Amino acid sequence: MSEKSDRRKLVLNFLSLSFTRGFGYIFPLITVPYLVRVLGPVNFGGVAFVQALNVYFSFLVNYGFDLSATKEVAQNREDKEKVKEIYNSVRGARILLASIGFLIYFSIVWFIPQFRTDTPLFLGGFCIPLANSLVQTWFLLGIERMNFIPLLNSLGNIAYTAAVFLFIRESSHYVYALPLRALGYAVEGVGGMVVIRYRLGIHSLVPRWKGISRQLKEGWRLFLSVITSTSYRYSNTLILGFLAPMDVVGYYAAAEKMLHAAWMLVVLPVSQSVYPHVARLVKKSKRDALQFVRKLLFFFGGSTYLLSFSISLLAVPIVEIVLGSGYRESVVVVRTLAFLLFFIGMGDILGNQIMLPFNFVKAYSFIYVIANGVNITLSVFLVPYLRQFGASVAVVATEAFIPLAMYVYIRKKGIRIIKTILPENGSIPQQDRAELQEERK
Repeated sequence: MSEKSDRRKLVLNFLSLSFTRGFGYIFPLITVPYLVRVLGPVNFGGVAFVQALNVYFSFLVNYGFDLSATKEVAQNREDKEKVKEIYNSVRGARILLASIGFLIYFSIVWFIPQFRTDTPLFLGGFCIPLANSLVQTWFLLGIERMNFIPLLNSLGNIAYTAAVFLFIRESSHYVYALPLRALGYAVEGVGGMVVIRYRLGIHSLVPRWKGISRQLKEGWRLFLSVITSTSYRYSNTLILGFLAPMDVVGYYAAAEKMLHAAWMLVVLPVSQSVYPHVARLVKKSKRDALQFVRKLLFFFGGSTYLLSFSISLLAVPIVEIVLGSGYRESVVVVRTLAFLLFFIGMGDILGNQIMLPFNFVKAYSFIYVIANGVNITLSVFLVPYLRQFGASVAVVATEAFIPLAMYVYIRKKGIRIIKTILPENGSIPQQDRAELQEERK
């Protein structure tokens, strides 16, 4: 594939994912305002608490496949038999992990009295990890067939939105919220399997244990990286649930969901569309990969900072319009969390687009382990005194720490991403350094 056609495909992939997220952003703007008004802060906070708990089980089901398997498919996409083997092995691994996850989750709900008092809500929450196990976005990203993703995502969102308005009519219907969210993921997942089978010609076969175990082994480090790199974004909702009343959880969660939708619209399409491209560039030329990422860093950094500042400045009208007058306590959360877009974007470029392709996986995981500790420490200290504002400060401070730590590590390894791309005598791995120096000549 020529450089021109490769670049054209990258742009098309980005636009496709941006359209997906942009169109998908419409649905939270419809469902979130409706749910926060119908359910009220207390019940909405309870739903958000259970959803945050189930995020960890979604991480278990997805494992590290969104990175490890996507990368493997991207690097072997010309070998159809290899791609088929990867697809079925990952499918088998996710079924196994979902089964293990359910046993663990059921035990947690049963043995914690606080959870057992609202068993329907908690058990309904596990529908989300189960439905997530069906979603095939990782595979479509790996083979760079993003053109199917907008359709599948839209079908899932339409199903979810329609179900919300049909079945949630009063505050007592809060127990339906999470199973209906799972319905949207299930529609998207089943649609993806149909596309893969009938449009891409990839048959579902009984996977071999050897293939499953290999995928689990390959994804283990990245699973740790993923769960440590994103779990703290949801841990604050859990901490609030244990240390503050549920209406406080509702104020925080309502604002966080708005900002999460903006993150999915702006940051995630760039990350998902660029990652397979960078993974292939690194395999061909590490110099070209770093040059590409450097340009992306400056452009994306400026764009996300401007957007973060604008959202923070307009926090009051945004909350009034989207959430309503009953959520004035969420204004301070929106003002603070707005800057997550900038810090998460920088962490994604430095981490997912540099550290992972250059195999700095251990350091990547370690940084997020430290970040989790920072977030939990700050949250436990600040939440009892500052409630939702304390939780917001904790997560923003954590997100600011992450790109700073990554930059320091990358610089230590000899990759000077801001001034000089190629190291003169840094500590980048010997094979990579020799290749970079040869390309520079």
